[in-house]
Amino acid sequence: MAHNGTLDAEEAVDKEDSWASPYTVDFRKRLINLLGYEFRSLPCSLALQLANPSVKVSAAGGDDMQEDTSAIQSIVKDDLEKFVSIFDLKRLESYAKNLVDFHLIMDIVPTLAKLYFSKSPILPRTAVSLSYTQAAILLGLGLQYKSVDDLQTDLNLQTNQLLPLFNKGIRKFTRVFKEVFERDIARQLDQESKGVPAVLNKQSGDLKKSLHEELKEGDTQLTRKMKEEKEEFIKRF
Repeated sequence: MAHNGTLDAEEAVDKEDSWASPYTVDFRKRLINLLGYEFRSLPCSLALQLANPSVKVSAAGGDDMQEDTSAIQSIVKDDLEKFVSIFDLKRLESYAKNLVDFHLIMDIVPTLAKLYFSKSPILPRTAVSLSYTQAAILLGLGLQYKSVDDLQTDLNLQTNQLLPLFNKGIRKFTRVFKEVFERDIARQLDQESKGVPAVLNKQSGDLKKSLHEELKEGDTQLTRKMKEEKEEFIKRF
């Protein structure tokens, strides 16, 4: 039977001894890169335990878990955009809204899986809360390059169960990415709105300065002309 469970937030942080941590990180990185090759035949549930042993199975489905707001706030849009473009986000949104088939986003899924399972600082693990089954599906499709039929066998799920779970997982990624992009746009608009008055004030100051200089120059020319006329008048008399 498929496991219903969640990624325990408290267990998501590695607790390896400091001396073993570098070896563990290296092992997981190599494993993640090899899951599509030598380890492709592993059941995705077993591969998930190897790639992320902090996954815990519980009675909860994981859909009620809240993303870590601070983790989302730490995501830098420019860093994220190197892996997920605004056009990718539009496709993810379309799939999340059931407007397109999952095949349209399959080229993005390996990127999402690597960002999620490699514990990349670009996408902190707690920024996206996936259930056990959602994580297994993401790993199977994105890292092992398995077909939906293969996952049905691995997880003992029917297509009409598996794909909705996958869609829910993609919705979580989409929600986080959209927040990051919208936050950056809001920041830019805020900077521009603050910059406009400053530009206007500068332009207004330059205009006032220009008018003042012109008036001063005009006043000087008039004074000189009046002085010349006065001198000419005195000479005549």
